Amino acid sequence: MVIEGCILFPNYHGLAPGMAVEVNTKHYLLFPGPPKELQPMFTQYAVPYLMQLLPENKVVHSRVLRFCGIGESTLETQLQDLIDQQTNPTIAPLAKEGEVTLRVTSFADDVTQAELIMEPVIQQIRNRVGEYLYGYDQDTSVCGRPSP
Repeated sequence: MVIEGCILFPNYHGLAPGMAVEVNTKHYLLFPGPPKELQPMFTQYAVPYLMQLLPENKVVHSRVLRFCGIGESTLETQLQDLIDQQTNPTIAPLAKEGEVTLRVTSFADDVTQAELIMEPVIQQIRNRVGEYLYGYDQDTSVCGRPSP
């Protein structure tokens, strides 16, 4: 089932398509839940979709914070007010096998400005649940232990 009038994002790793729909000048993006389906779809289709919404010369920049020893629902509960108030940057929780990640994404004129925009939110996240934070972005360790 798809939303009438939406833009479909193909899913080459599963069955559920992604969707983008605009309602009252708000853009909603829907994705399948499994990371192996969501992540390539976001990169291949959502980022270009979002980029075309931005004025020229804007960037979309993300940082991934990696957590271990805390479940997705507990992490979300600890950060619920930040998630509810998000504008720029946005916060997207994602459960993976053995870890939970948060993708913090900002829209700015350049990467440096995007980092400055997201830094206060990342600091608030660290202050609240930093004891579970073990890495950033493409960190290959597993829950703070180097990968074999």
